[in-house]
Amino acid sequence: DAFATPGRAACRCFNVLMGDLGWDDLQIAGRFSAFLWMSQFMVLIYLVLLNMLLAIIMDTYSKVKESIGESAETLWSQGYEIYRRWQGRIKRTRVSLNAILQAFPETDHDSARPITVPDLETKVQGIRTQQALRLLGQCYDDKQEKTEEEADIEDVE
Repeated sequence: DAFATPGRAACRCFNVLMGDLGWDDLQIAGRFSAFLWMSQFMVLIYLVLLNMLLAIIMDTYSKVKESIGESAETLWSQGYEIYRRWQGRIKRTRVSLNAILQAFPETDHDSARPITVPDLETKVQGIRTQQALRLLGQCYDDKQEKTEEEADIEDVE
């Protein structure tokens, strides 16, 4: 009865896809026919469609990876950085980035003059020189990278 009409057959195929094979119902048509139909269905659905899904995912992944460039952080390096910052806050050897941002309201700083280590040590309570140096170094590197990207874009235009 499950394959008597196209609608019932489609419903039954969906049930098979979800794991309810119903081998006994298929054997009514004959063992060989049931095996042939089931094996073809499994190959088509599980292997071909799964490979298509993986191909789509890998294609998207490669496009995204290509667009972000070589200097992008990996998931592991980002995880380590989050862990290192968290440990520093727990041990009170670091100040959170939010606390640093709150110490410098946008209207409070003259954008023509760069922020220095003494500026950070004066405005941000508890920041150590090592953290201030690392933070300013990373900001400088990011600014240099952004400037190079802008120059590359102007060359194209």
